Amino acid sequence: MAGTVDYVRKTLESSYALIKANAQEMFIALLKLNAMQVLVAAVMLIVIAAAAIALVGASLADIVSTGAMPQAFMSNLAVAIFIIVPVFVISILLTSAIKSVGFNIIENIARGKSTDLLGQARKNFWPIVKLEVTMWGIMLLLAAPVLLSALVGGLAVCIFMLLSVIACVLFGFFVQFSTLEVVLSGRRTVDALKASAALVRGSLLGVLLIDVLIVAAAMAVSVVTSAAQAVLRLVLQVFSAGGTAGTAVGFAIYLIGMALVSVAIGAAIQTITLPMTYNFWKGKKG
Repeated sequence: MAGTVDYVRKTLESSYALIKANAQEMFIALLKLNAMQVLVAAVMLIVIAAAAIALVGASLADIVSTGAMPQAFMSNLAVAIFIIVPVFVISILLTSAIKSVGFNIIENIARGKSTDLLGQARKNFWPIVKLEVTMWGIMLLLAAPVLLSALVGGLAVCIFMLLSVIACVLFGFFVQFSTLEVVLSGRRTVDALKASAALVRGSLLGVLLIDVLIVAAAMAVSVVTSAAQAVLRLVLQVFSAGGTAGTAVGFAIYLIGMALVSVAIGAAIQTITLPMTYNFWKGKKG
């Protein structure tokens, strides 16, 4: 117990030293990284909205006005889904690959190096895709009992849902270092999952403590988000008093403001939490 607490304390000390010496560089790099993720999400939403409006919008308008379903509605809906689902999946994978670069940023800064964000994201893409797809597949297998229990119904659904949630949480807890194993150690997917699970098993209490501290730090910084949201809601209310045009302007300001706040707060949280995760993992790797 004392050894674990001492290790966590040393992790916090080394993380504080790294942040203190490089806070501005970390924040700016992570700010750019978060902006890249928001850009991918924005493009995804635009493509999905365009597909939905082009293929289904007119049919929905006909249904509302006439009360009858146009013959082309189901075929258009199928085409829209065929476009939307792959776009959604690809954007999630792109975002995951971009997000993983955060650990490269921290390691490179610790070594006195800079990071090519786009180049590193391209390098991380396929290893992260393999890792994410494998993890999603395992999660689906863990959730399978819920789908099977739905055929039986009743109390069985609640029991299996609870068991599946517990299983998924435990799985996520044990593989939380797998991204670092992939992007920093260059391990293959299965080896990365095994290495992460082994690290967690070998330092269960230490991982719990560092996770609690990371969540606490993230929550402390996210308080700023609540304050920013309150200000932006006030701006929206002020503009809404000006009628439809004012509401549209206020809503646009609100959306843009929330995107900027999310990027900035996300970078601030990562500036604090990523060094903690990295140093804990790095110390255990020796």
